[in-house]
Amino acid sequence: MTQLEAFEFLELPELASKTQIKLRLTEKLEYFESLSEQAPSDFLRRVNARHVEKVKHIQAAFFPWTTEENGLEVILPFEQADETPAEEEVFTMPVIITSGSKEPQDTGEPQPVAWLILHTENKDARQFPLYAGKNYLGRKAQPNLAPFIAIEDDVYISRVHAVIAVEAGDPALCVLLDTPEANTGKASANGTYLNAKPARIRKEELADADTIQIGATKLVFKYNTQSVNDLVKEVGNSDYMPTVQVG
Repeated sequence: MTQLEAFEFLELPELASKTQIKLRLTEKLEYFESLSEQAPSDFLRRVNARHVEKVKHIQAAFFPWTTEENGLEVILPFEQADETPAEEEVFTMPVIITSGSKEPQDTGEPQPVAWLILHTENKDARQFPLYAGKNYLGRKAQPNLAPFIAIEDDVYISRVHAVIAVEAGDPALCVLLDTPEANTGKASANGTYLNAKPARIRKEELADADTIQIGATKLVFKYNTQSVNDLVKEVGNSDYMPTVQVG
């Protein structure tokens, strides 16, 4: 695994700061441990247990300073050389781990079919993978609903707000749903919107570059046709879609 692939797994941009990396590693570890412990099947328990080990591997291989030893943060040599610490350090150089004696690893883990890329004014870019099956969107992750995309800083988002159902294919069929049946009980309180149209949607097939709005948060849908960092840059360079007023 390269450092670039580690950033993609953590759903972070290459220019993520130390603080962002530490927070995301903690979030991912807690999230996958919770999913593993409460998995409804042995298969899902094993899948999420592998994710836990991957997070720990990423931490040890690329970001050892995110762990604490005897209550003190581990300092890397290049940090000691900086007499005047920067306000926030970021990583820009990918590190590649290779071995001529090892075969490429096949983790057997599902690959993202598409991505949702956060593209909301005054919010940092984030990317969320979409897999074949049901992908839930909401304010608070539900261990029995996985995969779950949680946006916790938007009070207008319902606990379970919408679902993106993905049917694998070439191209994959991705359908956005906001109905009681899809949301395991009730439709969202403030609605789901597509491409700034004021009518809330119930069921809509997605196309590449569509903008989904849940609450006051806007996410751009992109098929997994290139590296996620390139997709983030592409979306970041595009204009913001107008915001539908909710609440």
